[in-house]
Amino acid sequence: MNMIKKIITLIFCIQISLTNAFAVCPVLQTMSTESVEKELKEHILSSDVHWNHTLIGFVISVENKMLFDECNCLTEDGKSFLNKLAQIMKNSGRQWKIYAHTEHGATQLDRLYTTSKQAGEVTNYLTNIERCLINQIFPIGFGSIMPYQKHNPDHITNERTDFIIEEFNFNR
Repeated sequence: MNMIKKIITLIFCIQISLTNAFAVCPVLQTMSTESVEKELKEHILSSDVHWNHTLIGFVISVENKMLFDECNCLTEDGKSFLNKLAQIMKNSGRQWKIYAHTEHGATQLDRLYTTSKQAGEVTNYLTNIERCLINQIFPIGFGSIMPYQKHNPDHITNERTDFIIEEFNFNR
């Protein structure tokens, strides 16, 4: 009886090891950040989308007024943007950080709740609707912890969601 359990366990382990996993990236080669940037700029044109290179990598900042309505649900424009972004994300072979920011809310706890909900909405849409891989996406709601400088050249608002491909470069 003990030998039968071992054989069944061995067969089960072999079967599991041969099964394709949904969380494995199907791309054989990772796109460079320059290629990702070029793809994005070709397919996404909006005054509510801003591009930037920072010390941590390439950042796409999207104003929340484009992504979310007053109830923090995705707008049709937001879904359209995410549809285009998802195709590039899936083909990039890279991990993407999603950082949500806001100054709306009476307390920092309110702002953290709001931005966590926004980051979750984006992640749910990308994984459930667009079938992006969950291990490619890392959402974080920051509340008002990480504001842009008040006088920035692109007039980027603190009401934004950042999509970041990390690529540390301390020489910028």
